Amino acid sequence: HAAAPIKKYQFLRKLKSRLSRRRIRKEDEKLLRVARDDATIQTEFNLPKTLNEALPDDKEKKNNDSRAIVVTECTGTYNMIGCNKAWENLCGYAECEIVGKNSSILQGPDS
Repeated sequence: HAAAPIKKYQFLRKLKSRLSRRRIRKEDEKLLRVARDDATIQTEFNLPKTLNEALPDDKEKKNNDSRAIVVTECTGTYNMIGCNKAWENLCGYAECEIVGKNSSILQGPDS
């Protein structure tokens, strides 16, 4: 009856995996509860829905947004097509340096 020990082993492995996922979920729930109760975390914000909302043509409006925003193509290698001043300050690249490149320029020994 070699099949019985294998089934038992598979069952125990599945059970252990499910318990592990449940534990992770519970830990995530604790972190979410802490984040919800933390008044310093801003949870109410509007995500831009159009390119013009994300990167307005008005330079002053674009550069006064405190959110770091970079916009990429939605297909292929997801090349970047623009960013705002907050993103430039965060990542250290000017908008003219990133246009047409993908996010791999952000990866390196110093990142």
